[in-house]
Amino acid sequence: MCILFFILNKFPKADQYKLILAANRDEYYARPASVAERWKECDFVIGGRDLEPGREGGTWLAISTGTKDKTFKFGSLLNITGEPIDENALHRGNLVVDYVKNPISNVEYCQNLIDTDKKFNSFNLITIEIGAEINRTVHYSNVNNVVQEWPCNEPLAFGNSLSHEPYEKVKAGREKFREIINRENQSKDDLVNSLKNFLCDREKHWPDEVLNRRVSKWADKLSSICVRHDGANYGTRTRTIILIDGNNKVDFYEETMTSTNPDDAWTRTHIQTEF
Repeated sequence: MCILFFILNKFPKADQYKLILAANRDEYYARPASVAERWKECDFVIGGRDLEPGREGGTWLAISTGTKDKTFKFGSLLNITGEPIDENALHRGNLVVDYVKNPISNVEYCQNLIDTDKKFNSFNLITIEIGAEINRTVHYSNVNNVVQEWPCNEPLAFGNSLSHEPYEKVKAGREKFREIINRENQSKDDLVNSLKNFLCDREKHWPDEVLNRRVSKWADKLSSICVRHDGANYGTRTRTIILIDGNNKVDFYEETMTSTNPDDAWTRTHIQTEF
């Protein structure tokens, strides 16, 4: 399970951000993954990497600041639960890798996925581009084969269901995210700390008809923004916050669990860059 909240401002004021983004990645505690860093094969890309044998190198979330036309790119993959699973399907994590490493636009990239004959299990792919003349969010799901551009200047939220039937925690979280980003006279540190606390929220948004229908087990335990199910050794493994100011300066914050115990070691990363 994963969850993503963000707002993309098309014409931000001097004291506003072009992008404010907060995301959680949920996974089994034992599944190996690297912390967020610049990638060795292309240092203009920042993100964590999957280290699961047979799936090495994929990612759930990454950004790129290295295109020639000074365009920022963000990609995030969220699995969709409750859909048929093909054990022989291709690894979905490479969808984000291919997007952020290459100069193709998010519209063209997502459009091309409709026509591919490659087989992936169900997913939501959320892509963002910010440039001199571009401020665009494009979402694609292979469940309904729809490419959709979403509006700017409005908080958006995605989870592990189809966008037209969000989980209760996605709906509630979007309103809480809205309240946080609309607070007046808060410093960057205040904003980041509020978003970190938001991503640690373990309040259950239950009952949830859609979640209960799509998930055969643990449904109530997955109904919070921050998931923790110690009985299954599963929960929120990574928390990510991304800010882009009016001068295209990027702050990438991430907290990653680096043990198999959520009460134990977490690695905190803060990378600053620009485009």
